[in-house]
Amino acid sequence: MILTDRPILITGATSGLGMQAALRLAERHPLILTARSNRRLAELESAIPGQTYVVCDQSSLDSVRAAAEQISGPLQAVVLAAGIQTVDTSARSSDGYELTFAVNVLAPHLLLGMLSPHVQETTVVHVGSGTHYGQFRRSYAMVPAPQWASAGQLATIRGIGGGVAYSTSKLALLHHTHELARRAPKSVVPICFDPGMMPGTELARYRGTVAQFAWKRVMPILRPLPGVSTPEVSGRNLATLALATGPRGDYVEIDRRTASSDESYDEARELELFDELNSLVGLDPTAAAPWWSGRPDPAHG
Repeated sequence: MILTDRPILITGATSGLGMQAALRLAERHPLILTARSNRRLAELESAIPGQTYVVCDQSSLDSVRAAAEQISGPLQAVVLAAGIQTVDTSARSSDGYELTFAVNVLAPHLLLGMLSPHVQETTVVHVGSGTHYGQFRRSYAMVPAPQWASAGQLATIRGIGGGVAYSTSKLALLHHTHELARRAPKSVVPICFDPGMMPGTELARYRGTVAQFAWKRVMPILRPLPGVSTPEVSGRNLATLALATGPRGDYVEIDRRTASSDESYDEARELELFDELNSLVGLDPTAAAPWWSGRPDPAHG
């Protein structure tokens, strides 16, 4: 059991946005950092020494469960920065789920659910994306618009492009943020953070060779455009959000709070998604805090 004094948990801290946020937070706060393999964990320990390190492969629900069992709270913040984008929806997680949805949605839901007893006076930050708006708002027509379906369908879908799967997973994280804001105690502050488009990161590691080359070597010339950022800039903003105390359920676009897409506000969809995710990951209700299982009675706040 890992015992720390109000640490900040950061997933996906081995590179890019997660690492930049961790580097800034490590200067003043104890951290629990995850990586998807022992090799990456060793690299992380070398880059950000003196912290607590846990293997958490988000493509495996068993790995997520094992990681959660090693962490004890209370947690000051949970920063869910790990994520991927694939070529198409043929790739599967070790549990048989569509890989993008498994890594970007199912894994953080399970991890947070298992840690919910330690999430009481805690900021929870989902890393979202402007791609949830559709093709032209923030992705410059490079990522298709989301195509919503039930969580069960999204977890098993085939035959659509990886870009659609990615933007849809980021829409799901906004729904998840809104539902957390309804269910969690007022001392829990859920936020969805859009870091902007950040060419050069490892986000495209599961894309083809040409796409990876363009993402890392060609597209960084877009950085002067609105909505385009760098891991350093957005990592600094993410570190600041990890220490925020409100408002709850907000969407933050690089460095400003703003409204997310009209589609992202759907209370019925959000309730359905949350409950379906519990079923898909097999979350034992006894492993979660009481607030996780349902919305509070409006008559009692």
